[in-house]
Amino acid sequence: MSDSNDVVNDVNKFKESYYDKNSKNTFFKKSQKQELAEQISQNFNVEQLLKASCYMKTNTDVIIDYNVIKLYAAASNYDVLVKHMVTVCQTANSGFTCHLNLNSFTVSAAERHKDLVKSYFKACMDTGENLSEKMGKMNIYYTPSFISQLKTMFSAFITDEVRKKVTYVEKKNSDDLWNALVNN
Repeated sequence: MSDSNDVVNDVNKFKESYYDKNSKNTFFKKSQKQELAEQISQNFNVEQLLKASCYMKTNTDVIIDYNVIKLYAAASNYDVLVKHMVTVCQTANSGFTCHLNLNSFTVSAAERHKDLVKSYFKACMDTGENLSEKMGKMNIYYTPSFISQLKTMFSAFITDEVRKKVTYVEKKNSDDLWNALVNN
């Protein structure tokens, strides 16, 4: 995982440098964040970014980290990201647990990446194997305070079968649980 940590650290330094050169917008943040994500995708090994953002911790634990995804996810690379996430889930053993880190996920992020979420769930349905059935449960860490809005926003493409398997971990409990999961 050290290579993944190295690439994430390098991307964060690149991001800081970008904002030093292009002061952070107060308004029109969406276009600036998309531009930064595009630049990161062009300047870094996307394969390394994919492996840092979605991977199997064990045969039964799939890790998806929004904090890494948000660094490089842009409409131009959604297909590659979706394909990678689906492949990781297909590789996991039946009954796997999907661990999703939503720390720092905002309403604007939900709107910005709505097509990514939609594409992911569509791709899961189109695989020919029922990934919803294969997944035993999903733990969402750092559950945003606006989770009910998210449920409504994404309800059209998240099946009841998946909804029943989701556990929401409160933010106050997430640090310890997430760190124990990814650091052991």
